[in-house]
Amino acid sequence: EVGSVFMDRRSHDFARPAAFLAGIARELQIIKEKDLGLIFVYALNVLRLLPGGLKRTANQDKCTVSAIFSNIGRVLRRCPLPRKDSRIVSGNLVLEQIDGAVPVKPYSCVSFFINEYARCLSVMLHYDPRPLSREQADDLVSTLVRRVQATAASQA
Repeated sequence: EVGSVFMDRRSHDFARPAAFLAGIARELQIIKEKDLGLIFVYALNVLRLLPGGLKRTANQDKCTVSAIFSNIGRVLRRCPLPRKDSRIVSGNLVLEQIDGAVPVKPYSCVSFFINEYARCLSVMLHYDPRPLSREQADDLVSTLVRRVQATAASQA
């Protein structure tokens, strides 16, 4: 099952990581309880019915989303193939890791793709090099990883 939700955050929201995570957890719980994960898909269908609605919405020349965070969770957890050290094995081939990318569009210069495979959390960053240098992108992803690690340690 795939869904899309939009969660607005401002820079000052990141100052208190525990409160930040608690707020996200509360919102996600409401989304799950109310089965709102597909609301974006339903909204797209409504826009499609309006003359020019989907095109007008998709082609806006303004910032509607500054960053995308796509967490696909545990990848291939139900795959029936055998495993060795939590990795899928097929004949003499071993699937070591899974990479992915979420496209970026004008005004949303970064997207994160997160997944868990073989008991390892992967964080991949796709970015637009026009507003963001390689060094800034590297700093952004390493900052995210450090904060996730620090938060996980504080929750343990």
